[in-house]
Amino acid sequence: MDIFSLALYLFVVNCVPSSATYFEKNLMRHLLDNYGDRAVRPVNDTSDSIDVQARLLIAQVIKFDEPLQQLIINGWLKMVWKDVYLQWEPEQWGNITHLSVFTNAIWKPDITFYENVDEKWESIKDIEASLTSDGTVTWLTPTILQVSCKVKVRYFPLDYQRCNITMASWRYDKSELDMIALYDVDANQNVYDENGIWTLYRADLLRAERKFACCENPYALLVLQITMKRNPGFYIYNIIAPCLLLSIMTVFVFRVPPESGEKISLGMTNVLALILYQQLISSNMPPLGDEMPVIGVYFLSMIVMGCISVMTTVVILRVYHYPATKPIPTWINYIICQRSKGNKSKADSSVNTSTICDQLSTNVVSLMAPVTQPDIHDSTGKKITPGDEVVSAQIMDSEWRRVAFLLDKLVFVLLTLAMVVVFLYVVVEYLLYLVTLEEMYETSS
Repeated sequence: MDIFSLALYLFVVNCVPSSATYFEKNLMRHLLDNYGDRAVRPVNDTSDSIDVQARLLIAQVIKFDEPLQQLIINGWLKMVWKDVYLQWEPEQWGNITHLSVFTNAIWKPDITFYENVDEKWESIKDIEASLTSDGTVTWLTPTILQVSCKVKVRYFPLDYQRCNITMASWRYDKSELDMIALYDVDANQNVYDENGIWTLYRADLLRAERKFACCENPYALLVLQITMKRNPGFYIYNIIAPCLLLSIMTVFVFRVPPESGEKISLGMTNVLALILYQQLISSNMPPLGDEMPVIGVYFLSMIVMGCISVMTTVVILRVYHYPATKPIPTWINYIICQRSKGNKSKADSSVNTSTICDQLSTNVVSLMAPVTQPDIHDSTGKKITPGDEVVSAQIMDSEWRRVAFLLDKLVFVLLTLAMVVVFLYVVVEYLLYLVTLEEMYETSS
């Protein structure tokens, strides 16, 4: 190769642009220079409607603020429409069939998310759109949306939450812009990234029409219904399980002997702990709700039982330490004696039960007199010696304690039954909810 040929080759390689790049630049310049106003719909006839195909994939649930009832998601938005002003013949432009164009240079559908609550509106990245020779514009871009979502807290934390994201044109009604659900090969939710709290259960894209008072024609809408299932493991292990154990401890307060002096402190500790867990649950719920949460009913019932436990413990301790100089009422004495006759094996080992009941039934006790008084008589006129006074005081003191033990067992049984009833109510409510929900979604699918 001579010097002239080598110089010509280097000039062509380094100075003359490639044919593909040359045609792309000139084609893009030609299309944009002849495009016109971006505010005008790209149609041949003003009576024509533009079909906009759209879909939104949920890539991640960034945050679900239940007290504020707001959902923040990372999504992949795709829209496809046809622009008659961006058509060309590939044969005239080096057989180029695809181009990339910025959406701010052409007409773009004014798609708005109706549930958006972000003060800065939608956060959508302005990525180039793909353009084909027949004028089809395909725009695929990531977006971060903050939308309102009404939270239903009835079955927290085993709940499913449904949020709607509505996409529609803000300016054009159905006669000018029609929304069509896009079901292409990549229109699936395989891109969803689990965040540990929420699992994407379903994502249904539905088309709807809504008539507004402002306009004659209805608007075409695309509604993305997102159904999320909460992963309840954190709440079960850290809140519900400890609450169940505290509830059991509440009734076992009545198994602590009165003479231990720890009954009230144990009961108060349980009540305060239950209130603390109830506050932890309420902090994850909206301040206002349509229904009382089932778990809230359970916590409230346990707190009420805890308060009843403390109050009855005070009464039992008062009875246990009741002065031996006060006689036991006749009806209480009758209950104790009947119970003692039916269960001889549980009688006091130090004093014969039948003797106690016989003596109490004849009122062999009253206000104890000082030892210095020589002659003391009972109500029948029988003389009571100082030794009889001591025995009567022991009998009376023993019977008041028996009354306290009887109340302990009675309240223990009643609160245990109440706790079981509340627990079964909560379990049945959750089971019915889960079964009904699964049947509903199986039917709809």
